[in-house]
Amino acid sequence: MWYVSLDYINHQTSLTADQARHDPDGKIRYVIGERDPGLANWLERTGHRRGYLQIRWQRLTRPLGPGDGPEVEVMRFEDLPSRLPYHDRQRVGPGGVGGQDRRPAGRRRPKDAGLMPLKDRVVVISGVGPGLGRGLALRCAAAGADVVLAARGEERLAAVAEEVAALGRRAVPVRADVTDEASRRRLVATALETCGRVDGLVNNAFAMPPMTDLVDVDLDAVRAAFETNVLAALRLTQLFAPALAENAGSVVMINSAVLRHSRRTFGVYKMAKASLLALAQSLATELGPRGVRVNSVAPGYIWADNLKRYFEALARRRGVPARQVYDETAATLDLRRLPEPDEIADAAVFLLSPLARAITGQCLDVNCGEWHH
Repeated sequence: MWYVSLDYINHQTSLTADQARHDPDGKIRYVIGERDPGLANWLERTGHRRGYLQIRWQRLTRPLGPGDGPEVEVMRFEDLPSRLPYHDRQRVGPGGVGGQDRRPAGRRRPKDAGLMPLKDRVVVISGVGPGLGRGLALRCAAAGADVVLAARGEERLAAVAEEVAALGRRAVPVRADVTDEASRRRLVATALETCGRVDGLVNNAFAMPPMTDLVDVDLDAVRAAFETNVLAALRLTQLFAPALAENAGSVVMINSAVLRHSRRTFGVYKMAKASLLALAQSLATELGPRGVRVNSVAPGYIWADNLKRYFEALARRRGVPARQVYDETAATLDLRRLPEPDEIADAAVFLLSPLARAITGQCLDVNCGEWHH
């Protein structure tokens, strides 16, 4: 089953793949048949991306019931626009939000520049998992790219590849360990043999470093963290550099908001991410003359399964609802909400695309205003 969640543009949450939850604002959710709604262009055809409404969909692993929300309704996907709770001629109509655009041709609303900014490009993504890795794959595909997906887990790769295919783009899953040289070379060879080119590389692979004070940390554990979080990103960029140079390509390093603070036990984490930032900036200088851009995205909180489980554990420990933990955390952010994987992935899509053609050596923070930089 697939569901679509509807709300005004500040809508925050969606159901996880394994558990349906109440929308925190109590608005309506619709479940749409047995097939993937797919087609990002559907949003443009009905106009909802341009204004008042935000729509998200996701696969469910069990049917919804009365306990899952204020209202659950099953209908045909194509009937959805006319059943929207906010559907009226002034807001959503055949011509998009605000109805048909009747202004003179020279003054009409511009087309959404982000519809297909990666059309027919090939993007390689390492560290494809159920959270941000999946979001990166799907947002790149929605932006028109074919994607080469690298991770150690075959099952996870197959699941994300299936979702990419449902968006009408090619997915090439490659079981790879980015810390192993033979595995890295196999990834590069597979990408080039299968797709013929590479236009973008997203270094998203991550290994949790030891969370302990630096004065006590085991140096072998530090070396292991750097192997995945820094050196693997360097080596993959080295190996893909010739192909990227052929197509004026782009590299995006997934960094972290740990760059912006110094807290106890986060020392090794910050060391690794600061090194990754320095790596990205130095590569931007080295690869710039070859036409390759290198940038970083630094997320703060990511409202995905791992963080949800952590908040649930905190809530159980305190004897409060998980929603309270979320609200207390969100209250410290300017936008009063936590970023979701797709929102971080969209920043990476921007940096991969020609829209960012004059941007290199930069770090884009995506944290809903948690830190200012």
